[in-house]
Amino acid sequence: MTTLLFLKHNLNAQAIGALQPEVERLDARVAHLRQQMRSAIERSNTFISTLPE
Repeated sequence: MTTLLFLKHNLNAQAIGALQPEVERLDARVAHLRQQMRSAIERSNTFISTLPE
């Protein structure tokens, strides 16, 4: 039983480790999208400020 628990734990750790590069890629993509959104909001605000009241 102890060996089985060790194997399960070890496989779970390997699975989590294998997902880490994907998590890092997703974090980078989200950061890029957030920057794009901030830029678009700034451009929109600039445009809106030029409209007559």
